[in-house]
Amino acid sequence: MQIKLTAEVDHRRAARLDKQLDALGGEIKDRMKQARKLGGYVRTQSRRNIRRQETVEGAPFAPRKRQRADRAMLSGLAKTVEVVSRPDLGGVAVTWKNALTAKIAYRHQQGVGEDWTPEKAAKVYGRPDYKAACTRSQATALLRVGYRLMVPMKGGGRRPMRVTVGWLESRLSLGQAGIILRLMRTKKSQGAQSWRDTVPERPFLGVTPGEAEKMCEKLAKTVLGKVPR
Repeated sequence: MQIKLTAEVDHRRAARLDKQLDALGGEIKDRMKQARKLGGYVRTQSRRNIRRQETVEGAPFAPRKRQRADRAMLSGLAKTVEVVSRPDLGGVAVTWKNALTAKIAYRHQQGVGEDWTPEKAAKVYGRPDYKAACTRSQATALLRVGYRLMVPMKGGGRRPMRVTVGWLESRLSLGQAGIILRLMRTKKSQGAQSWRDTVPERPFLGVTPGEAEKMCEKLAKTVLGKVPR
């Protein structure tokens, strides 16, 4: 899957740029060389946007529904974005090295939702080891929703006692922690059997009209410098 890159450039400048490219003799290798340069610039800009956590227009990325500890969004996509030659289209494609990352990138770029079931999630991400130890994030979530350990009192009865993240990690399994969290959050023992995962738009791939103008100016100078006088 590829994301189509669009950049607004005025028609007069685009026409002039085409004439300058034609001046090179119409050689496909020359056009592809310039296209790869432009694609590389877009790739660099997109990586910069992810690093800064900004959209193409410079606005901050829409935040996650649930905050995670200082983990930058889409950081994995920056490492796999690449420029692929597409002579059949007369240019290049800025895309990703595999279909999964391309799909994730498209969803964030366009803000596209996706339908899920437990079976689909297991197929994509694998089934967790429910007998493994409770994770730190689970333990933190349990304390956040008010989990307390009920302990006996001397005179009879029981009272709630606060526990630590370390205690939960050492005493609960991943499966046990998950069930307790679900019961405390939803009052249901079974999770949803289908759901739609939606993400807000985070358009990081592309360039602004001003950046597109600069790209064309730079390319025009390069082309003019190669035209025989």
